[in-house]
Amino acid sequence: QGLTRHLPPDLSDYQIQAFFTFSAGDLAALRESYKPSTRIAAAIQLGFLKLSGTKLDSINMLPRNLLKHVSDQLELPAPAIASLKRLYKGERTKMRQLAWAMDRLGGQKPTLDADRQLAGYLDQVVGSTVSKHELLDKARRWSYDRKYLLRAESAYERVCGNKFAASEQALFKEVDRLIPKEKRDAWLRTLLGPRGSEGRASVLEWLKK
Repeated sequence: QGLTRHLPPDLSDYQIQAFFTFSAGDLAALRESYKPSTRIAAAIQLGFLKLSGTKLDSINMLPRNLLKHVSDQLELPAPAIASLKRLYKGERTKMRQLAWAMDRLGGQKPTLDADRQLAGYLDQVVGSTVSKHELLDKARRWSYDRKYLLRAESAYERVCGNKFAASEQALFKEVDRLIPKEKRDAWLRTLLGPRGSEGRASVLEWLKK
C-alpha cells in the first residue's frame, strides 16, 4: 500500500493494541507536555507515528474503539471527534506534536546521507524485485526500520521508478546479448499465437489469466 497520512477507518484491534498502547513513561510525558484539552490528540499523533512512520495530517474518521482505548489510558473523557478535527487544522500544532513524538520515539528527519544509503540499498535489492510497487514497499520499510520520518510519496516514487527502470534496461540488454534475435522472435510468435486448436485466445492471454 501507498503512504497514507490519515487514520485508516479499518484499524484492527491488533493495530490499536500494538501501536496505541502507551508505556508508563509515554503517559507521564504526555501529561507533563500537554494540557488535557490537547493530550489525546498528541497521543494519537504518537501512536500514528509508531504505526506508519509519518505524521498524521488530519482526522477524517476516528474509530470509536481507538478513541476509547486512548482516552481510557489517559483517564480523560473521550472528546467529540469534531473538536479533535479542529486541533489538526493548525499546521503549527501538528508540527509541534510531530517533533515531540519523534523525540519520544527516537525518530529523525531524513538527511542527504540517509538518501544515499537508501539509494545504495535499492541498488542491492532491485535485481531481485519483481515490480516497482514491491521496490516502493522495500524503500518505505528501510526508512521505517531506521526510524527516519518517511518522505513524501513522490520522493519514493521518483527514486524507485528510476532504479527499477534502470534495472529493466540492464536486463533487456543482457537478454539481447545472450539470446539470438531469431530465438527471441520465435518465442514472441509463440506467445502471440493461438493456444490449442480452437485458437480463441493467444498463449499470452492464457498466461495472464
